[in-house]
Amino acid sequence: MNIMYINNKKPVESKCFTEKLGVNQCVIKASGMVLDRFGTILDETIIEQMIRTGTADIGVKYLDCITDAIKEYSAYIFETLRKYEYDSELMRLYITGGGAALIKNFGSFDEDRVIFIEDICATAKGYEKLAYNALLKESEQPKKSVKPKAAGPDDSSENKTQEVTDNADDQSDQSPTES
Repeated sequence: MNIMYINNKKPVESKCFTEKLGVNQCVIKASGMVLDRFGTILDETIIEQMIRTGTADIGVKYLDCITDAIKEYSAYIFETLRKYEYDSELMRLYITGGGAALIKNFGSFDEDRVIFIEDICATAKGYEKLAYNALLKESEQPKKSVKPKAAGPDDSSENKTQEVTDNADDQSDQSPTES
């Protein structure tokens, strides 16, 4: 699970976190719970179908067991979010990826404060935007330029050195600005 604070439609890079929580861990938990209770090895696609749709065509005892496991996992996700200062009364929660279906179908949350982004590429698009912004920041940094050092009368062409300067210092002909 990736957690990112967004303030005024901009990600707060200092408040991005990753926790090893996701749909696969939920599937493993539910599968383990069925094995512990009934001694049955369950096809994981049944659990994945339940996460996506909220139900499956299986016996009630298995359905109830898997539902309990997914609800517990969903509650654990919200506990983890609170560890990172999530408070539904102070902020909205946007959920993307497979976790959106899991929370939507099995979570306990304030429906007015949680927004589900159903685009399965939303997380990748978000990281692409972060990478793009980082590249923009990097390109805005003053660039270094290399200038040949003036040769003196006893300098041969093989001994010429180069001087690295910061372009920000080469703006003496421009008027000063206040920031």
